[in-house]
Amino acid sequence: MREYVAKSGREYVTMEVSIGGEVEGKLLIELFTDHAPKTCANFKELVKGGHDEIPDGEGYKGCLIHQVHVGGWFQTGDVVNKDGTGPQCCIYGESFGDECFRVKHDRPGILAMACAKRNKNGCQFYVTQCVLDSLDGKRVGFGRVIDGMRLMKMIDRVETDAYQRPRQPIKIESCAMWTPTPEEEEAKENDEP
Repeated sequence: MREYVAKSGREYVTMEVSIGGEVEGKLLIELFTDHAPKTCANFKELVKGGHDEIPDGEGYKGCLIHQVHVGGWFQTGDVVNKDGTGPQCCIYGESFGDECFRVKHDRPGILAMACAKRNKNGCQFYVTQCVLDSLDGKRVGFGRVIDGMRLMKMIDRVETDAYQRPRQPIKIESCAMWTPTPEEEEAKENDEP
């Protein structure tokens, strides 16, 4: 993995997620820093804890996954109210423009900016649970989940209300930039058949 990380030149994030108060696993996210550097810079700062404009200084830590469109996508990233009701904000001010549309919604696990209008990206993002090519050219994709598909399936199975809000809390318990350590590499090699 370390070789791939070094060759890709990209950066990685890990997010630990709980469902109903129990930590169920982590999502390992590869950021497409080569395609969407400005969008990734915003995301990385919010992973690290935010920015002067972010109220609690914890960024994505504590954010609820506040919408689950079963079989489609889930949304999170409200760094203001943590529950999806907060205003958009980012390290560039209130919002920032669409950077590019190179990343296609061609598989489960694509991360893209969630916004109500073009060029109004902020802090919220979604993760695809299937191919969503109808969003190509409309939303800025900037990364993908490379480990944690079991957790994504668990999120997709959580019961929701009529507004697609989960009936039990799904929360980002922690998040951080990630680089594989020699111990992780050794453990991974020992686990292989």
